[in-house]
Amino acid sequence: MNRAQRRGKHKQRNTTQSAAPAIDVQHSLHEAFADYHAGRRPAAAHNCRMVLEQAPDQVDALHLLGVITNEDGNPREAAGLVSRAITLDPAQPSFHNSMGVILRSHGKLEEAATCYRTALKLAPGDSGAMNNLANTLRDQGRLAEAADQLSRALEINPADAATHYNMALALEDLGKLEDAVVSYRRALEYAPDDSNTIGNLGLVYLLLGNPAEALVYFNRLLALDPQAADTHNNIGNAHRLAGDLDQATLSYRRAIACQPQYADAHFNLGLIQQEAGDLEEAIDCYQHALEHNALMAAAHVGLAEIYEKQNRLDRLPHHLTAAMQLEPDNVSANRLAAVMLRREGKYKEALQKLSRLALPATEDQITESIHFELGRLYDLDHQSDRAMHHFAEGNRLQVRNTDSRVADKERYLAWIRQLRDYFSQNGGAFHPLASCSPGLNTPMFLIGFPRSGTTLLDQILDSHPQIQVMEEKPALEKILQDVARRLEGYPRALAGLSNDDREQLRLQYFSIVEQSLVRRPDTLLIDKFPLNICHVGLINRIFPEARLILALRHPYDVCLSCFMQSFVLNDAMANFSTIGDTAVLYDEVMRLWQQSVRIFAPNFHSLHYESLVDDFRGEVSSLLEFLGVGWDDAVLNYTTHAKTRGSINTPSYQQVTEPVYRRAKYRWERYHSYLEPVKGLLHQHVEYFGY
Repeated sequence: MNRAQRRGKHKQRNTTQSAAPAIDVQHSLHEAFADYHAGRRPAAAHNCRMVLEQAPDQVDALHLLGVITNEDGNPREAAGLVSRAITLDPAQPSFHNSMGVILRSHGKLEEAATCYRTALKLAPGDSGAMNNLANTLRDQGRLAEAADQLSRALEINPADAATHYNMALALEDLGKLEDAVVSYRRALEYAPDDSNTIGNLGLVYLLLGNPAEALVYFNRLLALDPQAADTHNNIGNAHRLAGDLDQATLSYRRAIACQPQYADAHFNLGLIQQEAGDLEEAIDCYQHALEHNALMAAAHVGLAEIYEKQNRLDRLPHHLTAAMQLEPDNVSANRLAAVMLRREGKYKEALQKLSRLALPATEDQITESIHFELGRLYDLDHQSDRAMHHFAEGNRLQVRNTDSRVADKERYLAWIRQLRDYFSQNGGAFHPLASCSPGLNTPMFLIGFPRSGTTLLDQILDSHPQIQVMEEKPALEKILQDVARRLEGYPRALAGLSNDDREQLRLQYFSIVEQSLVRRPDTLLIDKFPLNICHVGLINRIFPEARLILALRHPYDVCLSCFMQSFVLNDAMANFSTIGDTAVLYDEVMRLWQQSVRIFAPNFHSLHYESLVDDFRGEVSSLLEFLGVGWDDAVLNYTTHAKTRGSINTPSYQQVTEPVYRRAKYRWERYHSYLEPVKGLLHQHVEYFGY
C-alpha cells in the first residue's frame, strides 16, 4: 500500500463568508450556505445558480459555487468561478484561500502557495490558510517550512483537530514518529471519532515496532466500522509484526471476506503462507492478488521467489520480467534477477547489478537478503573481505529484525549443556537395550551439524528407489516433547522408559510421519534432520536398532558456511550470527555427540563431505551397503530427481540441483584470518574427525 493509500487525505480548510446581498436574493443565498454546511451540495449549487441568474456579479454566490464545483471534480470550471469573484472583490482572503485549494487539486502547487500567501497577507491570523499552505509545502517536499506554518496555525487555534492531524503528517514525513504520535493524540482530543486520525495513529505505532499499541487503535477503528476491510488488513499486519501468524492469517481472511477483491489482503495472506512454508497456498494467494490488481509488482516478485525456491525455473521469468517492468527499481526483483544470474554462472554480471542497487534505508528483511546475496557473489568472485563484510551485515540485520522471544541463542546452548551435564552424571543408568534387526518399519536417521552436506545426502538417498527421505520434519522433536511432559521431565524420563512406553512412542512417531509424508510402499525411511544429532539418547531408547548416518565436513568450513547462510532464525540458528558464536555451538553439539557415542554406542556410518566430492561412487556405495540396500544407478541422477521433487526446505535448495562441485571444499583457507580466533576451540574436533 503506497503512502497516499495508507493515509487519509490532507484536511483542507475552505472558508466561505457571505456579504449582505441585495434583498431579492438574500433568502436564496442564505439557503445555499445552509445547504452547503449541511452537506447538501446539489441543493446549495442550485440556490447559487438562482442567485447568479438574478445577480451575476454576486461574489459570495460565485465563490460558493466554485467551491462546490471543485469538490464535484471540475477544477477548471471552479477556477473560473472563483477567479471572477476575486476580480470583483480582491480583498476577500477566503476567495484566495479557495482558489489555492482548487489549484492544488489541479496539481499547480506553486500557484496554490501564492494564493494562500495572498490570503494570509489579507488575514494574517487565518489558521485555515496556514493549514492549506503547509499541506502544499509538504507536497513540494518543503517539510520544515510546512511544520513551521502548522506551528503558527496552532498558536492561533490550538484546539483545531485538523491542524494537529496535518502536523502529525508533517512530522511523519520528517521521520519524527514519536512527535507524530503526540500530534495525532492531540487531534483525537478534539475529534475523538475521526477515522483517519485513529487509523494513522495505529500505522505510526506499527512503524515504531509497537504492534500492541497499534492494535489498540485498529480495534478502536474497527468498532466504528466492523466491515472495514483495510482495518482488518492492518490488524493482520500488527499481529504479523507481533509474531502471531495465526491471528494475522485470521485477520487477512476477514479482510478478504469483507472485500473479496482486496488485493493487498490476498498478498499479505500469501506472505504468511510463504513464511509458513505452504508455498502452494502462497502461490494461490499471490495469483488472487494479481487478479484484482494486475499492477502489483510485489505479487509478481512473490511468485518468482517461490518458483525459484521450488526450482520451477520455467515459470519464473514471466513474473520476474513483469515485476521489473512495473517497478524497475524494485529491490526484491533486482535481488532475484541477480540470484538467477548467479545460478547461470554469471557471477560478475550479478555482482554488477546488485552492487549498483540503492539499499532501503529501513534496514528491513529485504536489505538483509541483499547483503547475504552480495556476500555469496563476492565469495564466488574470491573477494573474501568484501564477502565477509556483507555476511556480517546480513547477520546483524537478521538478528535485529528477529524477535528475541522467537530466537534466543543462549536458551539453546543452555539446553545442550544441561543434556551433557545430565548424561555425565547419569550415563551409567542407560544399560544397553535388546535390539532386533532393522526392517522397513525402523527409521534411519541422517544427522550432522548444519551445512555438513546433509541436504546433498538427502537428495542422493531419496533418488534411490528403495529409500524415502523425510526432509526436516520435527517428528522426533514432538516425541521429545511427549517424554518431557512426564513427571521426571526430559532427559531424566529416558532411563525409566518401559517396553510399553517405548512401543507407544514408536507408534506415535509413525503416526506423525504419516501426517508429514505420503509413504512409498516397501521403502526404507530415513529421517533427515541435522540437529537430531543432539537426540541420540532419545533415538537409542526408542529405536535401539536404528542406524545413523553422520554427515561430516571440516569444522572450519562448517562454521564458515553457517555464518554465511541466511537461516530462518530459531533458538539454534540464532547462534550463527557471528563466527565466534557458531564455533561455540559447534563445540557444544559435537562434545554432546562424542558423549552420546560413549554412552549409547549407536550404530552409525560417518561420511565426509570432502570424500564424497572426491569419490562419489565409492562413498555412496559404502553408505548404501551400510543401509542394507544395493547400488542403483538412479543415485547418479540425483540432480534431476531434486528438480522434480518439489520444494526443498533447506538453504541448500539451489546447490543440490547442480552436479557435485569442489568450490566449497576447504573454502575456509581463503578466510583463515577470520577463523584464527576460533581455531583453538575447533582444533580438537578437527583432530577427532580425522582432518
